[in-house]
Parts: sequence; C-alpha cells; structure tokens
Amino acid sequence: MYYKFLYEYEKALADFEKSIDLKVENKLVYLFRGSCYEELGKFIEARKDYEFACKSGIKTGCENAEKVSRLIDILDMFAIVPRFDSFAHSFS
Repeated sequence: MYYKFLYEYEKALADFEKSIDLKVENKLVYLFRGSCYEELGKFIEARKDYEFACKSGIKTGCENAEKVSRLIDILDMFAIVPRFDSFAHSFS
C-alpha cells in the first residue's frame, strides 16, 4: 500500500496482487487495488474490484463502483472505454 501513496500505481498493484494471492483476509485490498486501476485509467478492472469490495460489505466499494460505472457509461457513449483501456494498458 506504501506505493499507492507515492503514486507508483504499478508497484502498488503488484503488492495488492501478492496479498490477494496469499489469500489475505482483508477485503480492503480490493478497494485499494480498484483505486490504483482507476488512477491508471483501467476503469473496467477498477469496477470489478470495487464491486467485490462492495459485496464484501465495504460501503466505499459500493460508492466507487457506482461512480466508475457512470464514468464507463459516459465514455462508452462516445466509444472511448475499449480504446481508452487499451491506450492506458500500452503505458503499463
């Protein structure tokens, strides 16, 4: 999580992946990983993590999932989401 606060989102994602692989019980990992994805413009991945956090009882996950879903809908109206995710991924 340290890297997230340094704005080093790729390194933070790697740490969150390790936590998930180790089956860490703290479901906040999904909330934090979702915020990294969101910062990187990977909105679809962010929504998945936020939805998982929401289903785990984390209210902020529900709020963030709703916010990112609305953003995806807006971007999708302009056919930006698929291209934007691909574009963001090219910098990862």
